[in-house]
Amino acid sequence: MTIYAKKFEAGRAKYIFVWVLASALRTIITFIPDQLTSIVIEGIGRYLSFQAAYAIFNGAIGLLSVLIFLGVYSVFSNVFIQRVMPYVWAAGALGFLFTAGNSFNELGQLYVISGLVYIDLATQFVGVFIIYWIPATFAPNRFSPPRNDTIRSEPPLTAKSRNKSVE
Repeated sequence: MTIYAKKFEAGRAKYIFVWVLASALRTIITFIPDQLTSIVIEGIGRYLSFQAAYAIFNGAIGLLSVLIFLGVYSVFSNVFIQRVMPYVWAAGALGFLFTAGNSFNELGQLYVISGLVYIDLATQFVGVFIIYWIPATFAPNRFSPPRNDTIRSEPPLTAKSRNKSVE
């Protein structure tokens, strides 16, 4: 027995809603850890170099952001991450430029000389890559929308019904 199911992909409004929801939750949840960055880095900096402490803490905040993003998208079954990946890459690039600009304004040349710019670049790139890699590897059915030829929305035509439709 074949089961015929219609699996509809979400419309543009739902994609925008999910994007805004994921962004809002990421902003709200990562706000406090982001504000505590200097305190935490100072505490960790006693045991590690400044760059290592910066990389660990910003990496943890980036990973938290990625997990929130993937969690929100996993709630919606007809929203596929592959459709938003170009926007995720663009948002990652803009996020890096925004972070680098703010950090450069605060720290000046120290931001570039100490290599923090490269840590921020790596954090953004790895975060976006994880958003691409985890669903594509572990949940391929949730990553990309189904092809039209693999989903039947109606029973296949029999030879008798095909002849009727031709006439």
